[in-house]
Amino acid sequence: MRPQPPVRSPRARAPFRAPARTFYALTLALCLVAAPGCGSDASTPATVTSLCTVPESKCIGQTLATCAQDGKAWAYTNCLPGSYCAPSGACAQGKCAPSSGSCTGGQLVECSANGSSQAAARDCGASEVCAAGACLPATCTDGDVRCGDPYTLATCQGGAWTATPCGAGQICGDTDGAAACVDRACAPGAARCDGDDSYVCDAIGAGETKTTCASPQICKSGFCQAKVAGVDDLPEGDATSGDVQDDAAATDTTGTDVKEVFIPPLEKISFIEAKFAGVKTKFDFNGRADYIAVDQNLKMSAGLSGRKLEINIAPIDKFNVGKWTDTDEGEVGVVICYYDGGLVAGGAPGCPEGFSHGSVLYDLTLATNNGPGSRLTGSFSATLRTPAGEEIEVTEGNFDVLFQ
Repeated sequence: MRPQPPVRSPRARAPFRAPARTFYALTLALCLVAAPGCGSDASTPATVTSLCTVPESKCIGQTLATCAQDGKAWAYTNCLPGSYCAPSGACAQGKCAPSSGSCTGGQLVECSANGSSQAAARDCGASEVCAAGACLPATCTDGDVRCGDPYTLATCQGGAWTATPCGAGQICGDTDGAAACVDRACAPGAARCDGDDSYVCDAIGAGETKTTCASPQICKSGFCQAKVAGVDDLPEGDATSGDVQDDAAATDTTGTDVKEVFIPPLEKISFIEAKFAGVKTKFDFNGRADYIAVDQNLKMSAGLSGRKLEINIAPIDKFNVGKWTDTDEGEVGVVICYYDGGLVAGGAPGCPEGFSHGSVLYDLTLATNNGPGSRLTGSFSATLRTPAGEEIEVTEGNFDVLFQ
């Protein structure tokens, strides 16, 4: 796949640091879109009869709010991971992992904070080098450890930076003053209420932004909104966006029943995972399966911080399951393609442009497949080779992706 055209002007960027940070911009965005607006407003009524009109929708950071049929509630959908909330009022397919970076030809390519676009490649500073998805000091001492982009730990070995991807559910942050891969502080994009306080996690899971709902607002499903007569008379305790708010049996101080508000559950995250040369890696960004009818090709793909993995099975009927190896004499073949985030010299065996490795040996089982709308699950192993002949052993592979 060819690189995306530039979508915004390049800007200077420092390596990612600790998860603790100021989220003023996100708080401001929440205030601008919440209904009614943040802050004290004497003209805002204590209660309203409705919040919205179908088919109204809006973005609250990375969360898509869709008007319920009765107009008395917002249904919230967290667009992360793999997508972002677009200005059109829908979750759109993301272009890259939020705030991630990649190095191409010694230049840095940065992803936007919500994963919606990539900037044009830019040179690092005169005393810097592009490594681990960030511009780092060109000179380092063995044993030095830094954070690259939010998902990568950089360690100085032999006077050069070596990148190590953080594990699933982790980001690069500080542990006792030293860079390290740490567990995310919260689920990216998740929102919760604690009384009249709204807490919203940022796009990478580094921390939450707290907003106290201004009277007469109330916090529901993680966000500040106006009270709705007969529905929202009580604040929530500790609730996470995406759950069913079980308020049907609750009663306020006036004896008015609080009606149940249903929030659809979040969709299961699609992923492809395996051990690459013994290191377990989980690709869970933009995970999906597609069927290209003209080639009878079933393609599963996913990414992770500038890297990507693709599994192609062809020719195959879109409802088939089975097991295939490179020693099979049958018509069906498997090609596994991998891009490691570095330079690509020539074409990987059997793979489209832009992949650094292609499979020469493989063993793959497609265990479940009920066609589009279902989930594809199975396992695989492979030997991947670069055009230069370098090989990587891939073992203990598994996939669980949504068939689009």
